[in-house]
Amino acid sequence: MEQTIFWEIFGYLGFVVAILYRLPQILKMYRTKKSNDVSAKMFILQSFSCLCFIIYLFGEKNKDILLITYYAVGILLNIIICIMKKKYNLPDIN
Repeated sequence: MEQTIFWEIFGYLGFVVAILYRLPQILKMYRTKKSNDVSAKMFILQSFSCLCFIIYLFGEKNKDILLITYYAVGILLNIIICIMKKKYNLPDIN
């Protein structure tokens, strides 16, 4: 029982850190109103990857709600970043 709690702590810690790592990018884009250095393709590919994992996890006998939630929130944050990328993408002045 104690070992299970030990491993679950790392699972939840990883979940929180993995969700939080996108927030600085979102906040920076919001504050500066610039998104030229952000690759929307990367976030689109990452979202597709998350979607594939969600579909895979729903097919598994034992559903891992933590992972399904992580991938779903990841897709949501990536969508926010892509919307901000489109809104704040300024033309280069060169």
